[in-house]
Amino acid sequence: MTRSLRTPLTVLAVLGAGIGFSFGTAVPAHAVDDVTTTPTPTPVYNCHGHQATIVGTDAADVITGTPQRDVIVALGGDDVIDGLAGNDIICAGDGNDIVNGGDGRDWIAGGLGDDTLSGGNGDDVLHGRAGNDVVRGDAGYDWLGGGDGDDTIYGGTGNDKLHGYAGTDTLYGEDGRDWLGGGGGNDTLYGGVGNDKLHGYAGNDHLLGEAGADRLFGDSGADVLEGGLGKDRLRGGAGADLEYQDVAAQP
Repeated sequence: MTRSLRTPLTVLAVLGAGIGFSFGTAVPAHAVDDVTTTPTPTPVYNCHGHQATIVGTDAADVITGTPQRDVIVALGGDDVIDGLAGNDIICAGDGNDIVNGGDGRDWIAGGLGDDTLSGGNGDDVLHGRAGNDVVRGDAGYDWLGGGDGDDTIYGGTGNDKLHGYAGTDTLYGEDGRDWLGGGGGNDTLYGGVGNDKLHGYAGNDHLLGEAGADRLFGDSGADVLEGGLGKDRLRGGAGADLEYQDVAAQP
């Protein structure tokens, strides 16, 4: 009998197709007393180009990683995922999922459904993708994207980059020197504390620099720009824009 060694894989269950789903090479059939049997190939799941070490099911799973680097594919269902420590790679899949990357430099993607993604400590990359998502960078220098849907994004502490993309999004830079981009839709952007840069892009956007020496760009659309405290620069761009500046803070 021929045995095939495979990469270790934790599988809670296998139901349907998953993210980056493929089958491994099947073991050749064996003839025994004129009866032919073909072993079922082990499914292989990938997330962000890496083979999964933990795989969920199409049900509502509670998935906990390890203190080391995990590659988690949750599949369907409303899942709760905690990556714990380590530089984790997590694909939440379909469903309304709650994901916490934990400590480490994590890469997290939501998928279909209204997801809540939290990076935890570390310089993380989070992307909500489809659905009305809540994305939190927490501590670290994070890259945060909403995707399709009406998303809410919080930068947390650190110098973060926030992208709303499609939909009517609300972005909060919070602490640090942040970059905020609304994208398509009528977006609302709050710079927070720090010297921030805000771009409304398409749509009728509302930009608020708040504290710090901020730079606000309405770009296209009928935008409202409010500098707030600090020596701010406001540029409405194309469209009938309104600009409000703290005159007392200007030189």
